[in-house]
Amino acid sequence: MSVYVVSDKHISYLVNAAIQFSCRDHGMHGKVQFQERQASSANAQAIGQMLLNENTASVNHRYAETDAPGTFQHTPTPNIDALHVLSLINGYRYQACEHPRWAGSPAWCFCQQLERVAIRCLPGYEEAPWSI
Repeated sequence: MSVYVVSDKHISYLVNAAIQFSCRDHGMHGKVQFQERQASSANAQAIGQMLLNENTASVNHRYAETDAPGTFQHTPTPNIDALHVLSLINGYRYQACEHPRWAGSPAWCFCQQLERVAIRCLPGYEEAPWSI
């Protein structure tokens, strides 16, 4: 499967999920942060641009190209679904992981945090037992 730059809509959905899910009460591990700040509408554009830049770096590395990243255009996303978020995170990771600086990058950290928070938003998760 080829590597490509995901759409602004894909990235906006992830950013909007981070904003929405960070506002829920999930304790100390329930916040998605970027540059030491909680994801919010105030930094949504910067988060999205960071994700786009990382995805572009991955495509450039994979195909030995030097394309500059485009300009991300954030749009609100209503009705965020945690299961859909988890699938979109995996799709984004697949497209963004091709270069050697991916692991530990701000985009990688964002995906890790968003995944952890999205899992806790799945229906029934909070009621499920932690051990048997």
